[in-house]
Amino acid sequence: MKQGITLIILFMSMMTLNGQPLAKHQWKDRLILVFSNSPGDSVATEQLERFREDTAAVKDRDLLIYRITPAMVNGPGGQQETTSEWFYKYYRVGKDEFNIILIGKDGGEKLRSEQLIQPEKIFDLIDTMPMRRAEMKRDKQGSKQ
Repeated sequence: MKQGITLIILFMSMMTLNGQPLAKHQWKDRLILVFSNSPGDSVATEQLERFREDTAAVKDRDLLIYRITPAMVNGPGGQQETTSEWFYKYYRVGKDEFNIILIGKDGGEKLRSEQLIQPEKIFDLIDTMPMRRAEMKRDKQGSKQ
């Protein structure tokens, strides 16, 4: 039984961002990855617009958003050097599919959807995470001082 648990922990640790194009974000940022088949994809554009409507909530939760198409990776700093091929393979997304994936600060995948999703659903999920709860507690204590 101990060996099985050890293997699960080892596997989970391999699924984090260490050594990958997004490793610089681990333990600092939460990520939203929006995959679509083209930059003009209306579903992806609508999803991104929903996040733009509540930039304060996005910023408060340390969320950074990446738009990924077969031709490009467009992140918070503009177009990225990394090719999109890595993202499609690593996250097992078809190049003709819409997907939205939430990555936690620990580098683990927290949510995946093939349909548009309300940002509030993602915000609510993040707010239940232990790291986020600690952040909110710390922020609340800081505002009392």
